[in-house]
Amino acid sequence: MPAAKPCWNVLFCVIFYEWNGKLFDRTISVPGTDNQELVSLVAAASMLGFMHRLGYSAGRLLAQKPAAIVTSARRAGTTTTLDQLVKYPEFFHMPLVSGSYWPMVHGSKPEQVLEDEEGCAVMRELGRNMAWLLKCIELGKANGITHPENPRRPMTNFIR
Repeated sequence: MPAAKPCWNVLFCVIFYEWNGKLFDRTISVPGTDNQELVSLVAAASMLGFMHRLGYSAGRLLAQKPAAIVTSARRAGTTTTLDQLVKYPEFFHMPLVSGSYWPMVHGSKPEQVLEDEEGCAVMRELGRNMAWLLKCIELGKANGITHPENPRRPMTNFIR
């Protein structure tokens, strides 16, 4: 597993490093959270904590790994959650895969989610687009095309 920054919470670290180590052995990983946590119209605190820790300890290793952000909720909160979670792949040079509409489904149970025909259609589009991008990346690697090396960006303050 790649070197990561130290962790302050032992139990969280055990869980996180177990997932973190598996992440870098795969082309794609999908973290998820129970939609029952989506009660305050924002992303679940457990998911935000996980994503913060992942970015802090190993964000540089996420570069060029395709990402897709998907939300599921009983009724509301999905758009604000999308807005929160989309920032993680944008910050770490991750290609963001999308479909033809917001990637969200609605329902309290899996059976109800399957009744959301439009949401499920968007999920299928997203899956096809992810598969296509992964094939393109592999084809590019096979033909000697590498991802861009990004220099360190300048840090400027708004107030000078």
